[in-house]
Amino acid sequence: MSFRKRLKELRKDRGYSQEDVSSHLDGVTRAGYSRYETTGNEPTYDNLLRLADLFGVSTDYLLGRTGERTGTVVASRTPSNDDRVLAALAGIEAKLDKLAGEIAELRAVNSEQIGEMVQRIEENETDIRLLKRLATKE
Repeated sequence: MSFRKRLKELRKDRGYSQEDVSSHLDGVTRAGYSRYETTGNEPTYDNLLRLADLFGVSTDYLLGRTGERTGTVVASRTPSNDDRVLAALAGIEAKLDKLAGEIAELRAVNSEQIGEMVQRIEENETDIRLLKRLATKE
């Protein structure tokens, strides 16, 4: 089955209009998408990946290279906003883990070390690095 026929079949199976599908593509109007189904115009690489993701099929299926709707997609996809958010959250999680470790270390400080820290603070040596050094000192 040709690309254009397969694309039209997938769109109709899912109940999408051409406008619906074109709104998921980068820089493609409804008329531009219509040409994919009628004249055989081909999408860009990125839009081919978007179509495969939208319809839940492999690019090989879209291109008519296989009759199996799913399979290994050889092409890597561009990162989505969700991927960027997940990466940012992972970075925040790592920072929070580090802070939790530092808090646990500070909680383990004994009363003698606290007295020494108070004395230093009163002497205006309030640099946080000094506090950390005192807190980890045995």
